[in-house]
Parts: sequence; structure tokens; C-alpha cells
Amino acid sequence: MTAADLVPLLKKHPISLTCGLVSLACGVVLYLRSDKIEELQQLNEQKTVEAATMLANVRNAEKLAEQSAAMQAAT
Repeated sequence: MTAADLVPLLKKHPISLTCGLVSLACGVVLYLRSDKIEELQQLNEQKTVEAATMLANVRNAEKLAEQSAAMQAAT
């Protein structure tokens, strides 16, 4: 099969060509980014812990004004 035979075949099946190119591009991106997966997982865990801490602080601060007023009244 020569290049002259290949061009009409590719023009005959444009969807297959597009899907093949997209699959190839996704494979290349996955291969190049695979070393970042562990780093991103650690960053995700760190951000999850920070978010949980912030939510706990917000929950604990709901009645802070009332509690501080009660403490000032008690003293």
C-alpha cells in the first residue's frame, strides 16, 4: 500500500481517522502525565484534610459569640 492508496482510504473513513487520532492523543497524554498521579493524590489528600479542619472550625465557631458573652458575664 502506497501513500497514494492511503489518502483515498483515509478520506473514505474520516470518523475512524478522527477517533484513532483522539485515542492516540489520549494515550500520549496519559503516558506523559502518569508520573503526576501520585503527586496529585497527595495534594488531594492534603486539601481534604485542610477542608475538614476548616469545616470543623466553622462548626465550632457557630456559638462562639454566645459562649464568649457568657464567659465575660461569668467573670
